[in-house]
Amino acid sequence: PVYVAYGAVDIAIAGKDSLLESALDVVEMVDLGFGACRFVVAEPEDAPRSVAEIYRHLGVIRVATKYPRITEAHYASRGLQVEMVKLSGNIELAPLIGLADQVVDITATGRTLAENRLRIVEEVLSSTARFVANPASLKTDSERVSALAERLAQDQCQGLLASGRHLAVKLVDCLGRIAHRRRSRRPRPALPGAGTPPPRRGRGARARAKRGAHRLVDAAPV
Repeated sequence: PVYVAYGAVDIAIAGKDSLLESALDVVEMVDLGFGACRFVVAEPEDAPRSVAEIYRHLGVIRVATKYPRITEAHYASRGLQVEMVKLSGNIELAPLIGLADQVVDITATGRTLAENRLRIVEEVLSSTARFVANPASLKTDSERVSALAERLAQDQCQGLLASGRHLAVKLVDCLGRIAHRRRSRRPRPALPGAGTPPPRRGRGARARAKRGAHRLVDAAPV
């Protein structure tokens, strides 16, 4: 979404989570329906004290997340005071080492959370891939951008993009054909001396070589 917001590109496909977290000025036009995942609140399964007890005692909850904007908005809507710890990696480890009481993370199946002995206690929001456009591009090139949005919406309704496989296969095929064309157009390096004709010898050089051959034949023993 950053490239779209700053006019580097006219359109793009981005997850709803990225759009909410970045809060950039882009126009969301179509929900493409694939890449589904959800934001959840998770906490340790075997914590010695419940989060509710910690909040009653301290008046604040420490939460680890990669998405501080979404996390802050969620807890603010519940009227809870939180201390956020922004991490960039496996945030599932934060509660295990005592760095946080809860985590807010994005997940599709919840498997990684379960493997780290974290249980989901609340769902924040769901996210899918969205087709977005630059506001200025939508005004200056409205016909083309809107036509593409309508086409994507029709494809999504027909189920062509339901799992994302249709788009991924077309993208990989397109990139493969582009790479092949570039390789075929690239000139091959010439071998040393290739394409260089042998030096031509003049009439004098040929005559001297002929006389030398005769001398070698005459000198041979009979």
